[in-house]
Amino acid sequence: MRYFEITEAFLPHTEDDDVAIEHQMQRAYNTPIGAPRKDRLTKLTNIGNIEVAATQWPPAFHNHFFFLDNDEPVGFAVLKQGGRARHDGDHYAITLIWLRPQYRKQGFATDFYRFLLRNGVELEPDTKQSAGGAAVWHKLRTRS
Repeated sequence: MRYFEITEAFLPHTEDDDVAIEHQMQRAYNTPIGAPRKDRLTKLTNIGNIEVAATQWPPAFHNHFFFLDNDEPVGFAVLKQGGRARHDGDHYAITLIWLRPQYRKQGFATDFYRFLLRNGVELEPDTKQSAGGAAVWHKLRTRS
């Protein structure tokens, strides 16, 4: 397990972000590319009562993870090889992780990051982080 230190500033989060990201999540989950994406997901694990499913496993260049409660998306994450700016290397960055408000502050994101690390995904913090993202990295650094 290896991770890199945070070097950039945090990004603020607003309620408008929740509306836009909810829409983005629903569009990504229901987009028909051959078949609706929800029909092409690989179920990976459960974290509490939330099921984690991925568009591709093991990860490749660009991956979506959906967090499902009773087969309905309640959050998602985007994992990119090399992070936001670079697209090479053997490490990945989570460029977006989002959960509906009622699912936040329960340790889910930290457990998801740990799942990735335990399964050989080498993570690097994204260069643009929310306060929640910074908190996840802090927890990983102090409790890994």
